[in-house]
Amino acid sequence: DAKASAIVQQAKSQIVILANQLLTNATILTHAAEGNASLLLANLYNEINKGIADAQAKATQIGNSFQANMTKRADEVMGKAAAIYTSVEASLRNATNRVEDS
Repeated sequence: DAKASAIVQQAKSQIVILANQLLTNATILTHAAEGNASLLLANLYNEINKGIADAQAKATQIGNSFQANMTKRADEVMGKAAAIYTSVEASLRNATNRVEDS
């Protein structure tokens, strides 16, 4: 029965070797998966930050454009108001002069 015992012992050794290989491979795969997950998270984080930066830049651009448009409109309104004031002042002066002349 020594032959059977040797076969059983060899099978046990093979099981230990295979179990060690399985654990080694599982560890390698786990580390690779962790690395891939870290890389994916880093990429996602970078994309989110890029999206935030792009949105902030757009908001700043829109704000600057709005401010420039409002300044232009305010200048136009002030110009029209000044022209109306000048016209009304001239009309009042003419009317005053006519009243004084008569």
